[in-house]
Amino acid sequence: MGFWYSDTEDRTGPWHWNGVAIGLCQTIGLHRQPYSNRKHSKAISMSDIRLWRQIWWSCFYREAWFSAGMGRPMRINLADCSTPMPDRNDSGSLLAGIPESVRQKYLPESTGDLGLLWTELLALTVSLANILSWQNRVERTPPSKSQIQHIDDDIRQYHFRKDHAITHRQSHVVSLHSYHLELYLE
Repeated sequence: MGFWYSDTEDRTGPWHWNGVAIGLCQTIGLHRQPYSNRKHSKAISMSDIRLWRQIWWSCFYREAWFSAGMGRPMRINLADCSTPMPDRNDSGSLLAGIPESVRQKYLPESTGDLGLLWTELLALTVSLANILSWQNRVERTPPSKSQIQHIDDDIRQYHFRKDHAITHRQSHVVSLHSYHLELYLE
């Protein structure tokens, strides 16, 4: 729903629906790292944890880029979140239950590379969220020179990793997403 526009003049629809998704995620606790404590709840499977982590960080990703594009403050404060970012293996493990015939028919063959690009995009999105939080502070104190340097260093690392992350022959799908990440970096 984050890409849905009710008509050609609608510019707030995706913002609204992403806000609904964030609210639902926070209500059920996806922004917090789950602990499998038998006293308080039944054990949570690792596959559920990985799926919830992907859902939460997808909402975070959309929120940060919506906020940057629309000039609005973010609704998510990372200081209130304890769910770790997905890693490259999360994407692959989510596909474990899908039969091979279905995977070959509907999914690209380079899902591992796509998972790597996804984690790089999320890391870049955290840097964007930090910039937006400084931009939207009430007291409007500018960040220190060291804070600016730290963010700049992070973004430069993403440029370096982007160029070296996918070293073997790329499929058209991976190339498309690599270029997409490069647009976000710029």
